[in-house]
Amino acid sequence: MAWKGLEALLLFLVLISCQTWSIQSAPLSSYLVSSFTPPDSESTLPFNHIAINNITGDVYIGARERLYQLDSKLNLKHTVDTGLCPSPNDENVNDNKLLAVVITPKNYLLITCGGCDGYCESRSLTNISHDVIRYDLANSQSVITTDDVPTVGAVVVGADFVDNAEGTPNEKFYLFTGVSGGGISFIAKHNLVNLRIGQNIPRGFVKSEGLFKHLVVYKDYLYYFISRENNVYLGRLCRNSLDINFASYTETELQCGSYNMIQSAHIGPAGSQLADSLNIDSTDALLYTVFSNESSTFLCVYKMSDVQQSFHVAVLGCIQGTSTGTTNSYLDDSRCRESPLSFTPPDSVQCTAFYLEDGSPPFIHRYASGTVPLSTSPIITIPDVIPTSIVTTIERHHTVAFIGDTQGYLHKLNIVNGSFGYVYEDVFVGGGSVLQEIFLDESKERLTLATSSDQGSQVLTLELVNCSQYQSCVECIGEDGGNDGDPYCGWCTLEASVYSSQMSSLIIDCLTKRQNKK
Repeated sequence: MAWKGLEALLLFLVLISCQTWSIQSAPLSSYLVSSFTPPDSESTLPFNHIAINNITGDVYIGARERLYQLDSKLNLKHTVDTGLCPSPNDENVNDNKLLAVVITPKNYLLITCGGCDGYCESRSLTNISHDVIRYDLANSQSVITTDDVPTVGAVVVGADFVDNAEGTPNEKFYLFTGVSGGGISFIAKHNLVNLRIGQNIPRGFVKSEGLFKHLVVYKDYLYYFISRENNVYLGRLCRNSLDINFASYTETELQCGSYNMIQSAHIGPAGSQLADSLNIDSTDALLYTVFSNESSTFLCVYKMSDVQQSFHVAVLGCIQGTSTGTTNSYLDDSRCRESPLSFTPPDSVQCTAFYLEDGSPPFIHRYASGTVPLSTSPIITIPDVIPTSIVTTIERHHTVAFIGDTQGYLHKLNIVNGSFGYVYEDVFVGGGSVLQEIFLDESKERLTLATSSDQGSQVLTLELVNCSQYQSCVECIGEDGGNDGDPYCGWCTLEASVYSSQMSSLIIDCLTKRQNKK
């Protein structure tokens, strides 16, 4: 009888423990799996980029004057001292600015670019001290600038190019880059033999410089995120482009409310809850972006089907002389046809500026630009935060986003629908800025990230789930009908071993509450 009274009291206390949801703030120790910090003698050398070998789990770090290789548990395996520049100063530091892990049937290497001259090297993925090849300066070109401006790059399958605007996708891999300034190519495609440029948009074509903020690959295209003259532009390049100067490169403006500074982006699926609100299938891809003004973060989400359609009609508008496409005022020699085609061009014009038929292929467009911006409103605003990175995942029907910032915080968000979401937890992961690369291992429910500053940098692997911070199931799932709470609370409610068999009614009650929020 006494036990029944105690059980009732405990159940009552759990159910009345609901209170207005506030953002949780758990200590790093409750999530930390493993970490790496450089030796004290190297602690002031900031990190620039990290990359991961998806086969072995090894982590590679490009830092100032150093390259590091860690194992999957973040134990140090190898260090390379890339040295000082001949005349080091604030504008001439030896920064390893670009890392690319290349795993192909013919290549198994790490490409590093930067240093004192902007050139690149390749190294063994097994041991970065071995098989070092410095690309011949006489036959190669500087890949990135040594100036302190952003550079983006990705290694993807491309196509062989020949001067007559014909080529064949050949399953070869190429390094595609975007460089914000300097005397080298605006956008370029490099072969992996010697990194010589096969195709590019020359710097001389650029009439107004912009800053490359990010690069993502989706299906047959590379998408470049560019900040230019208080606006954000999304540039699209077909990885199988057949044009010597990438004439089929196309841009359109990207708008997130009235906010005009993009910091990072990620392409991923939507949870069923978000997908239903956007009237899409859960298998459809979304473009998740983080914009900012001088003090706050804004999350905007776009359907990739809308992104693809926007570029498609921009190219056709440029060719057919309709209102959906025009010339690009930021690139020299941008041209749309003065007399529209008398027929609907094939889809191949999305990847080449020539219409390919028997005989000499006629030129039909160069550097088209959309006239209708891709525009949406922010779903979530985070005040007093400048973002640096974003990655998303699905937890049951929820869409969860992880956003890093300039102050060393990881913000965890639940994107409920197309107009509402919330931050459910902040974790301080360390001083300095969270780097743009965040790697998510969904099978282990862990993520790996890095923070960087001249006061100390680190790499961390974190668990996604921490149930111990909640004192009750009701506290974990929130009280506002799915508009608050931790989306990972299913883990908490399933840990039945912590309850006696007599408390099964409490667990059932928790599961019922969670089920009702679907």
